[in-house]
Amino acid sequence: MRCWIAKFVVTLAISLLTSLAPVLGQHPARLRADTTSTGQSSELSQQEPKSLMGADEPQVEAKVEFVAPVSVDDALAIAAWQNLKVTQIQHSFTIGKEKFVGFYVVDADDTPATIAPNLAANYRAFLQDIADPAEENIPDAGPSDPIAGGKLKQRRVQAKQALTRSYQDELRVVGITVVGEENQLDAVKDAPLVSKVTAEPSEQEQISTKSLSKGDAPPQAATNVDENTWVPVSGRIITAPSSAGGRYVEQQMKWSNVSGFGPNSTYEHDFFLKNSAGTVRGPGTYLDRSETRIDRIPIVAYATSNLPRAYLDSRFKDGTDEIAFTIGCAKASDIKVGETYTSYIRTKDGDASQDDGKLQAQLGHRTPSWCYDTLCSFEDEQVSRVVIVPAWEVPVPGVKAWDRTRAPVAHFSMSAQGKSANDFGTLNLSVPVNGNVTVAFRSTSVQGSWPITKYLWKSNGTQICTNSSTCNYNFGTASNTITLTVTDSSGKSMSASGLVKLSFFSVNPSVSRFRYSPNPAKATRVVSLDIYGSSFSSNTQVWFVGPGCGSPGCRTFAVNAPNSGYIAAQAVLNITGTYTVNIRNGSGAWVRAGTITVVR
Repeated sequence: MRCWIAKFVVTLAISLLTSLAPVLGQHPARLRADTTSTGQSSELSQQEPKSLMGADEPQVEAKVEFVAPVSVDDALAIAAWQNLKVTQIQHSFTIGKEKFVGFYVVDADDTPATIAPNLAANYRAFLQDIADPAEENIPDAGPSDPIAGGKLKQRRVQAKQALTRSYQDELRVVGITVVGEENQLDAVKDAPLVSKVTAEPSEQEQISTKSLSKGDAPPQAATNVDENTWVPVSGRIITAPSSAGGRYVEQQMKWSNVSGFGPNSTYEHDFFLKNSAGTVRGPGTYLDRSETRIDRIPIVAYATSNLPRAYLDSRFKDGTDEIAFTIGCAKASDIKVGETYTSYIRTKDGDASQDDGKLQAQLGHRTPSWCYDTLCSFEDEQVSRVVIVPAWEVPVPGVKAWDRTRAPVAHFSMSAQGKSANDFGTLNLSVPVNGNVTVAFRSTSVQGSWPITKYLWKSNGTQICTNSSTCNYNFGTASNTITLTVTDSSGKSMSASGLVKLSFFSVNPSVSRFRYSPNPAKATRVVSLDIYGSSFSSNTQVWFVGPGCGSPGCRTFAVNAPNSGYIAAQAVLNITGTYTVNIRNGSGAWVRAGTITVVR
């Protein structure tokens, strides 16, 4: 499904032609002269090919669907009856209880006699690829892998059982894609085994839906659909060489919520390979990127899926730097929660032995609502495509499991002064009064579904470091709540917290010289002190112990410590006698500075 403006679907059923006539009137080449129908079913041998438009009528590609599955021979006979060229065959089969639809693109060298055996060979190659014990060399990609362990073994057993069955039992054709003139397609719709014929206009005839009347405009899904209501939650991607030659991409996916799908919703699981000259690997793709000329359907050896009403998607309007390999689901409302869905595409070898991939989800709708083909699937442009695996994180060849439910888990360690602690713990540190300490932090976070791309460090709610898995910060406050928030490439985030606590201690001062003046000091007069030493600060206290000043003494607040080696202090002592001068830093130990004699 590409941009819906690029497509317009026309049914060849006579009743619908009448309703679409006003829209198609501006395109006379697409109108048929005969718009009547007898409504009778007749045998093919009793009908003659119609020729309503003449020999110069342009070729049209169309999908023919059958009332019930038919044999390959019957499907080819219906096409041959009107000289239609068969370009693709869709057949149905089961693996265990799962119903699949397979897509075989008819090779240019195929003949009516080789189509059935070639289809059978490609179908069996698919079974062999998923049943081959060699796939055991591809490890389970973790607990989120939707087919890991027992489910993987069960699927292999069921595929091996399917290999033992006669391929004629499996090659039940539900539809064919053909190319021919419109009068030929008009005749085919009357065949007794045919239920519907859906054709796509040529590129020159494609109409912008802006020209449609309001009643004919494609139905749109609701705007702002929550991605958690329609995007699968887990899955995996395998790219590998096929046991039958060529290479394949196999995908599994699961949903936990499908409430975002409406009755006309479509879903596409878009897998892209990188094909850019500006990259390390250079141009080229691991899978063959060949496609049809008219509507750019990938030319594959074989494709299949158990998605409801699956279809092989077009690359119409895609660029050439990113090559899509997509199987779409035309009836997304039938997707069941918890069921594992599979898609598989096998091609010839591409022109690159290594590649890189990405995966995205795309929501769309059908118009008209009764059409279940890529021709009728349109993207909901109001709803952004959702990245499942970012570019270019899928190793090719290789395996990539993904789980959109797993957020990263934040953890960190913190260390300083030979001590360490982790998040949810406390790092207790001691520093001098008015001191500080540098703490080293290191993220030990665990990646979830996607790589961690952002680290946000905060202390007491304020960011302290830039986006880095490590952080070093200097603390001088007593209590510091540290928070690390990690965010992954899908936008999921998680936080963890820890505590850094500082206790402040005083470094004891030392005194090398002490003097005062006048000497002796005079009672009731100011005495000035000069104290020299080290480890002095603005927190250094000066106390006097003597007459009238019992222990711990009388404190003077007239103290000035211009630097750590000198203190100037003043005091007034009212009683004569001898006083001891003691100093300390904060609540630290007392240090004797000297004595003062006070006289009258």
